Amino acid sequence: MASSASAKGRPGERRSLRTNRSGREQQHGSRTFAPEPIHRGPATAGRGDVSLEVSMRRSEMAQDVGRVTTGRLWLLFMALTAMMWWVSACGPTYPNCDTDDHCEGHENAYCLQGTCSQCRQNTHCQEGFQCVAGACEQILNWCKADGDCTGKQRCRNNRCGPECISDADCSDGMVCKEDGTCQVQCVVNTDCPDNHNCQSGRCIRQAQIADPCANLAAINFDYNESALTTTARERLRNHSECIKNRSSAVQIEGHCDERGTPEYNIALGERRARSARDYLVSLGVARNRLSMISYGEERPVKYGTGESVWSLNRRCEFVWK
Repeated sequence: MASSASAKGRPGERRSLRTNRSGREQQHGSRTFAPEPIHRGPATAGRGDVSLEVSMRRSEMAQDVGRVTTGRLWLLFMALTAMMWWVSACGPTYPNCDTDDHCEGHENAYCLQGTCSQCRQNTHCQEGFQCVAGACEQILNWCKADGDCTGKQRCRNNRCGPECISDADCSDGMVCKEDGTCQVQCVVNTDCPDNHNCQSGRCIRQAQIADPCANLAAINFDYNESALTTTARERLRNHSECIKNRSSAVQIEGHCDERGTPEYNIALGERRARSARDYLVSLGVARNRLSMISYGEERPVKYGTGESVWSLNRRCEFVWK
């Protein structure tokens, strides 16, 4: 019976062995069964250990390479950062520039298109100069007043220009000619429009000429003289009658030709006006009705050179006031 019971229990034991191949121990009845070890043949013995060791070494090498690569990249980054800081701190070398700060302390203190220059705009230049391609250049015909211009030119908007642009730029009795100079309106009758005659440099309607006293003719002088000629005295005698018969005052204007300095000619024109005034006073004209002014060479009746022109400009004119 024991043999039979033992025999009956063996299949169960076999099943227990087959069902516990996982290596865990399991009790069945009073006996303990251990998992059977797995035996590798001679051909496979040791291969698993070698593969594991190779894998571990490869992993360690990869970690070392990773650490080396990361370190090198970090050093390269630091080097590039230091180089960029150094370049930005030093800046370009004069006269090269990026901003005005790179030109500070130099004569050319303004950065223009990458180069330190004298100027970048007109306000960087002194008065009378303008900025041209980074350099201050003097402005042609620049002026502040008429005295800065040559000849009879006048200063307009800080530029020297012609004496006149229109008749409004000229004094009474003068007109602006095509050459930009103020001149008397006429010299001869043909300079005037129809029904006008030329009297003392002015075009007068013929109807007005019927009055001999309407326009007092000018008197002329010899070169560098203020003494009255015989012709001048005769004309002044006629003028004195006209003046005494009217209540209007008269202004006597002294003129000279262009020879001599402006200062000398102003004084000479004044002496000529005084000679005419004193002679009229001697003829009975009240002194307080006569005023004087000298224009020197400023108002020629005719432009040009030669005695035929100069003799016309040496004169005194008489203007009713």
